[in-house]
Amino acid sequence: MAQQDLRQGAGGYGLLLGCFGFGAIVGAILMPRLRQHLTADGVVIAGTFVFAIATLILAFIHNVPMVLLALLAAGIAWTSMISSLNITTRENIFCRLATGHLLQVFGIPSPLHRDLGGRIIDVMQIVGREID
Repeated sequence: MAQQDLRQGAGGYGLLLGCFGFGAIVGAILMPRLRQHLTADGVVIAGTFVFAIATLILAFIHNVPMVLLALLAAGIAWTSMISSLNITTRENIFCRLATGHLLQVFGIPSPLHRDLGGRIIDVMQIVGREID
């Protein structure tokens, strides 16, 4: 996207990633204030909506400042959703969700991550019980 749609080089790509990362930091800083006004479910719903809008902007708008703002908003939404899911999701389900997310990020195909993720969580729960 950076090279083809926005005509940016490596520096532009770094700027795009940096805006998303900066948004994630801003989201972490704003989280206590968000939680004063919204429930955890409300934060997840709002974050999902903002992330969806940001994704649409990335897909259809090829204006660098707009894309940078969309990535900033996406970073805020992403951090807010992940931290709220940490609060609201039961431990065994969250572990499976987190494992699936990480395995997909690192490129393991979906059918494999389900089985592998379940096995990893089973081992982690056994180790966690031994530590407690």
